[in-house]
Amino acid sequence: MLSLSLTLTRILVYLSATGASVGIWQRGRLREVNALALDEEGWQQFDALLATHPKTPVSIVVDTVDEQFRDEVLPRAFGMDRREMAQRRLRQMLVQSPYRAVLRQGPVGPGRQGDHYLFMGLTGHELLRPWLDVIHLHKAPLAGIWLAPALSGKLLRRLRLGSGRLLLVSEQTGGLRLSYFEAGRLRFSRLAPVDNALYDNPLEGYGEEIERTRQYLLSQRLLVREEKLPVFLIDPLDSLGELHALLPESAGFRCETIARPRLVADLGLPPSLLAESTDALYLNLLPHAEREANLQPTEMRAAYTRFLLQRWLYTGGGLWLAVCVLLSAALLVDTWRQSRAAGDYAQFTHKTRLEELRMVGSAEEVRHLQQRLALLGAWRHVDSHGRDPSGDFQTVLAAAQAQEGLQIQQLDWRRADESGTRELRVSGEVTPFLGDYRAAHARIQSLLDHLARSGWLAGVEQWPMDASPGGTATGELSSGVERARATFLIFLRRMPAS
Repeated sequence: MLSLSLTLTRILVYLSATGASVGIWQRGRLREVNALALDEEGWQQFDALLATHPKTPVSIVVDTVDEQFRDEVLPRAFGMDRREMAQRRLRQMLVQSPYRAVLRQGPVGPGRQGDHYLFMGLTGHELLRPWLDVIHLHKAPLAGIWLAPALSGKLLRRLRLGSGRLLLVSEQTGGLRLSYFEAGRLRFSRLAPVDNALYDNPLEGYGEEIERTRQYLLSQRLLVREEKLPVFLIDPLDSLGELHALLPESAGFRCETIARPRLVADLGLPPSLLAESTDALYLNLLPHAEREANLQPTEMRAAYTRFLLQRWLYTGGGLWLAVCVLLSAALLVDTWRQSRAAGDYAQFTHKTRLEELRMVGSAEEVRHLQQRLALLGAWRHVDSHGRDPSGDFQTVLAAAQAQEGLQIQQLDWRRADESGTRELRVSGEVTPFLGDYRAAHARIQSLLDHLARSGWLAGVEQWPMDASPGGTATGELSSGVERARATFLIFLRRMPAS
């Protein structure tokens, strides 16, 4: 659902006490930014924009002095316990405002128990009311309301400014925004509306506000007096370069300017948008704002969640319908192809039948067909006799049964060559065997004579006891004759009849 939210077309609104800016987010990029006045004319322009983009989600970032930030450490908790603890503390801090949020910023550090929580909220929401009325009039889904400092953390990470103590300074429509970070966590932020009419050089007012912020950090013991405070000046309009001279290192500052080329490269913003309005910085970060920092009340969040779910269901249903249409089209095409193939096959079958009738109608063709059938039957007869060992097995088994006391244990049959010569290896045992090897040899020899009369060339590969000088004895020798065995192995070969 988050990826769907980022790809949706969205209207982005930047609000401050001195002006507003509206941007259009399409296909994952900020496309345009326009300035609006805080009067009837500006609200009418906003009304026309919502009429042009019906049912388009709206996200709002508020940059105002009517804000409250507080960093606190709460005990370590998890799941629903952590949520309930943080929400209870949030209600205690911001009793009057319905626009509030709490953001967990990570553990305290090694050796200490607890987590950092940043509590934030709007102490006055008169600035929001007319814009919310226009949104409610058009029934446009409200994606969320964020404070500008809640987006500064995203800016810090996009620009890869490190994780030490630093002060991020940017010039916005509402004034000079100063945000202090420590270990990547937002600890303090303030908006300083500077009246340029009081200074010959407007940058002198900016320098005084930065110095005033440093003194506040020292008073809160967030900064050591001897420490140089890194100050990063976000300068898309190339107008803050002279601040380096007003913030020397001797005064406790270490300034670095982040100019437009780096902002364009790191943030992926078109240069024309930065040239038109510095508010494009926060508008570009707004679609990626952290959900926990959303100031919306619970019922407003639930309404936007229902909108996303409905959009997801419509999108999923449309995709499923498209898949079904494609599958139906594929099935229709396949049915047409099969019908065409069936027609071709029917034509081929009809043609083949006509050809067969023509061939059978000729006496000469019938004679050739009969000859081929006779050759096929003869081949099958020869093949069955040459490859089927069952007849040879039956001959050997019958000869063994005719000899009393011979048990065949295994028969191995194979064709020796293409001429049809067959070979058999027969292993068996004389049973019962009472230790009389002479009688056992006589029974085996009788089996050999019987097979020889059947046309087999027979030979003995293993006698129960070989009496030749190079022979070996087989069987088991023990003190009792009941365990003696007489096994034998004979070899048979039969040539094909000529």
